[in-house]
Amino acid sequence: MVRRHRMRGEDLLRKINTLQFQLNEIFKQKGSLTDCAVLKVSQELDNYVVEHQRRMRDEVSGK
Repeated sequence: MVRRHRMRGEDLLRKINTLQFQLNEIFKQKGSLTDCAVLKVSQELDNYVVEHQRRMRDEVSGK
């Protein structure tokens, strides 16, 4: 299921940056890209990145 994020663009970018930082920190701790904690944050980050890309596409196409 696709989850739409109802936040302003700047908040969305802030969330993406925060999740990127968290992902790096968790990876440093766990040392594995396949650790459950790494995968969980990675999937959450993916959702926000896709939402940001959708917004950028819609902005370019005038939606």
